Amino acid sequence: MSYETIRKSLLIHDGLYFLNEELKISGYVAYDVQWIRINRKWNYRHVLFDIVNKMPIAELLAKKEDSKTTKKFLKNSIRPKDCIAIVTDLKPSYDKIMR
Repeated sequence: MSYETIRKSLLIHDGLYFLNEELKISGYVAYDVQWIRINRKWNYRHVLFDIVNKMPIAELLAKKEDSKTTKKFLKNSIRPKDCIAIVTDLKPSYDKIMR
């Protein structure tokens, strides 16, 4: 994904969301948030990745990295019954969300 694609998506849609609907999820998922600076403002790239299939499940470019955004992203991207385990970077706020 290019910088220009992200910039245009923010201007037009106030965000960017991708869901890989064709992927049959293995159940072993990684979740992380990366910080991206666009036009001198911090944005957050939320990512769900299937560890076994080595494929992205979903991505969200958002203006916030908070519990509400994380919960909504997870709820819209993956069903709880499809998950065996979710791996994170052990950020303290993730523990409550993942339960």
